[in-house]
Amino acid sequence: MTRPQQPEQSAPRVLHVNDVAGIASAAVAQAQSDGLDWRLWPLPPVRGSAVPVKIWRRVRDLARFHAAGRLADVLHVHYGLFGYYAWSVRRPYVLHLHGTDVRENLQSRVLRPLIIAAIRRAGAVVYSTPDLADAVREFRADATWLPAPLSVDVEGEPAQLGLASHVATAPRIVFASRWDPVKGLDRQLDLARAIRRTYPSSTMVGIDWGIGAPLAADAGVGLLPMLPTAEFRQLIAGADIVIGQLASGALGVADLEAMALGRPLIARFAQASAYGDEAPIWNTDNVAPMEALAAILADCDASAQRCASARSWALAHHSAEAFVRAALPLYAGVLGIS
Repeated sequence: MTRPQQPEQSAPRVLHVNDVAGIASAAVAQAQSDGLDWRLWPLPPVRGSAVPVKIWRRVRDLARFHAAGRLADVLHVHYGLFGYYAWSVRRPYVLHLHGTDVRENLQSRVLRPLIIAAIRRAGAVVYSTPDLADAVREFRADATWLPAPLSVDVEGEPAQLGLASHVATAPRIVFASRWDPVKGLDRQLDLARAIRRTYPSSTMVGIDWGIGAPLAADAGVGLLPMLPTAEFRQLIAGADIVIGQLASGALGVADLEAMALGRPLIARFAQASAYGDEAPIWNTDNVAPMEALAAILADCDASAQRCASARSWALAHHSAEAFVRAALPLYAGVLGIS
């Protein structure tokens, strides 16, 4: 099939396939506000369904996708399993790796060949967090880091920075990551149990997602069903303290949004060399989680000051505008446009 021709100076028509952690929708919203022809093709939900149901939904969606995919000049495929969407319409594509597809799926005997094929056939490969670099570059030495964009929904002034003094003994604590070993399950559970012992009046909330969710409920965490993106952001914005990823050392989108929303974040951050500076959060590489929590509760003013710094840091390093600027040359390269 002949690739569609376009004027040299025109920006390509881009279709983002799949929306992982709101990254694609944030990027598309920014691009459209800039006058670019970017669109989103969200995949049908299959989590919790039987395997035959999952396959049927994917096949049906792939058939529906054919017309939309052919209208795009380039596809931006999110998550390593879904390169076949681009193959089905013979369009050049950027493959965007997000984390679990590299940390877990790439280790699966069944899924590994599909992901490697998607990586090798892509016109360009990007990854969302710098800790993925070595694993991805084993298959694509030219792969690059494309920092996840924050949604415009978090760019307004937050209702509050830091912690309100009246909740110092009964904070509302949100565990923002799924309950899974790749996210630090053992550390999440240990922390939840310690919080329940030390702050029995606290409220702990998380999402009913991950193999360790039943254990989290046993530890005293109230579990909510999977929430739409806007409602999940409201959950984060209403937290007194947010517990982020405790294993990989990379900040996920929920962690970054907690920072941008002015909430105290306890998470592991080990990527200062990639960013060029430290993230001003309560970093579990430097302080034990319970010590961090106690420090937040003990000094509301200091908490607010650090949250202000963290918000500025997140917006500076993860703006949607920067994502769009960085993506445009990738698309041009994939299309052979100088």
